[in-house]
Amino acid sequence: MDGQLMRVELPGGNPRQARPAEPLFRTTLQPSSAVDQFTVSNDGQRFVLRRPVGELGTDQAPLSVIVNWRGLAERAPR
Repeated sequence: MDGQLMRVELPGGNPRQARPAEPLFRTTLQPSSAVDQFTVSNDGQRFVLRRPVGELGTDQAPLSVIVNWRGLAERAPR
């Protein structure tokens, strides 16, 4: 596969009326049924793609994920 992320319109949510697929943008993702590789925001305007850290460019910082941030915020001095 070429890593192209595609879009398909489903009028009324009916798969039987699916429109032809249209390309959105190219990614480095490889097809996999075992791993969720991307997610779409509720408004459909943003994507989060899963990529190995080795694919980061030299001008990009790694992403840090803070787990239980609400608990940390509750304990923070005010």
